[in-house]
Amino acid sequence: MKIRSGFVSNSSTTSFCVFGVGLESKEVKNLRTFFEETDKITAFDGMDICELYDVLDEKFKKIGLSLESHEDYYFWLGATPEQMGQDETRREFEKRITEKLSGILGKDLECDWITYGWYDG
Repeated sequence: MKIRSGFVSNSSTTSFCVFGVGLESKEVKNLRTFFEETDKITAFDGMDICELYDVLDEKFKKIGLSLESHEDYYFWLGATPEQMGQDETRREFEKRITEKLSGILGKDLECDWITYGWYDG
């Protein structure tokens, strides 16, 4: 079986699956403080949401998370099934991701599996 990571695109149909949480654009903008504190980066100032998304997506990939977006106002942060460890159970994976996201967002979270798709035709 082949597992695709990130977006699956077929013509004008797109979809993805992550275990995580939905975010508003305001919350995405606030995520930069996590990397400013850990990486001592302040270059996020003045970025629009598209530029910020691209930078944050690359940074989250480096720590085993995915930031997904649709139309620059729907956002989801979490991990794809591909990011589950070989010897990791689903429950262990969900616990690990929930704890990681709670630490980043600074609050207790109830994460869930998110599948989303749309047709742009």
